[in-house]
Amino acid sequence: MPVFYRTAKPTLTPIGLNHGDALRFTLSDGREWEIELVSTSAKVTARNYAAHRYNDSGHEGGDISAYAFYCDISINGRKLSLCREVGTQKSFYEPAEVDGVRIWFDAASCAFKDSGGFMAEKDWRSGLICKPSQHARFALQESTRSICPEPLHMWYPNKSRRLDIADCYNGEDCWMGPYNGAGAHGGLDINMPAGTV
Repeated sequence: MPVFYRTAKPTLTPIGLNHGDALRFTLSDGREWEIELVSTSAKVTARNYAAHRYNDSGHEGGDISAYAFYCDISINGRKLSLCREVGTQKSFYEPAEVDGVRIWFDAASCAFKDSGGFMAEKDWRSGLICKPSQHARFALQESTRSICPEPLHMWYPNKSRRLDIADCYNGEDCWMGPYNGAGAHGGLDINMPAGTV
């Protein structure tokens, strides 16, 4: 089993793992925290893209309006399953928190066509790739730290102070797509009021 080593820092720590890989994460108090990736899977959860009445002929099209990917992991010897939905309000999820570490499950390669899945890459011609190089991609952070060492604030008028999937392009296209019903999109498009600067 390959084992990788990282040390907690003030910002997020990204890590890609293959099945059977482990990461030993040293926390600021010297404790060691370990995650092992056991398995990954993905499935389409909704097929109704035509309801958006939009088709971009310059990109691959399809009928996917939402999908999800899953992983089974072991953290400090305890089994845990994570799911990430894409194209629904649940796309804007709070991270799991286990033994003092926040875990964001960002992507699973099995969702992509070239790994047996169903999603294409929207922006591959520009070199922007969403698919992780390993079976799964995570971001980790000590739960005692702020999400960012710098102050964060809204960059556009938003009275609710939260992201809404309905405001993401056609109402489905958040980070990782499904753009045009088929493509993982490496961006977060927020529909803003006209004149927003």
